[in-house]
Amino acid sequence: GDELAWTIGTLSNGGSTQCSFIANIDPAAPFDLEFGASLYMDEVDTAPDDNFVSLLVEVVNGSAEGLDQVVAASPGLFPADADCDNCTSGMQTIAGNFKVNNQFTLATLGFSGVYTDNNAFGDQFTIQIHSDTGKGLGPRSPNVPGAVVATLAGSPTRTATGNLIFGAFNEYEYSLPAALDLGRGRYWLAIFNDSSSAGGAGDWVWLTGDPDPLDRSLATMAASAATPPTIRWGVNPDPTTHMAFTLTAGAVGAPTGIPATNLSATTVFLVLIGVVGGALLRRRL
Repeated sequence: GDELAWTIGTLSNGGSTQCSFIANIDPAAPFDLEFGASLYMDEVDTAPDDNFVSLLVEVVNGSAEGLDQVVAASPGLFPADADCDNCTSGMQTIAGNFKVNNQFTLATLGFSGVYTDNNAFGDQFTIQIHSDTGKGLGPRSPNVPGAVVATLAGSPTRTATGNLIFGAFNEYEYSLPAALDLGRGRYWLAIFNDSSSAGGAGDWVWLTGDPDPLDRSLATMAASAATPPTIRWGVNPDPTTHMAFTLTAGAVGAPTGIPATNLSATTVFLVLIGVVGGALLRRRL
């Protein structure tokens, strides 16, 4: 996204000051309300020059839907298995997040993993899309997965890449066609395999990846000690943690309007009001 900044000067002493401006945004680059168009005012503030913090506006490309997080050069390994021999709980689901700017149809899901004993058993994946709870500590902090939006049907195609992870584990790529319509918002991709039919002590492990080049995910992952994930999620807010998966969009929707103001994505009108010595309300546009 891009950051737009305006300087409106110092508010006058001894009275109220109102500043207005109009931001014209190209229809192909709708506002991102998740991270932008937010204005905070102090609840009570007698100082005339600090009633407002910086206004951050993120403009996103209306056609840039999907995700591209390829396996990192030195990836992290997170077991995701219903019969997890390397998990204290005996089972574990792992989830990575992503964002949809407008709406689009998910055409293909890809992800990468290894088997801890290099025994590529017959996969029994469960793959779900979850909503986001929106209960993080701020707009750039990790939330946790919420309700299940969809369970993807079918068995992913498995392909050996020929790469060795840390010189020991054979890397595999998985691809699953999908036809899932997703609206604007943040989501979580949750995955676990089931190695119980294979015997032994091997688990399936999801690898971490490089950050998406278009910033369509937050640096975090979530884990649940249940398969399927029916109990509380734990979150790892490590700034280097992105799960390795890709989302290919089959269709991209039109720019999303701004429900907070009932305006189209073309024009945003923001009014800034500063009152010296008065009680100011906290407001989000």
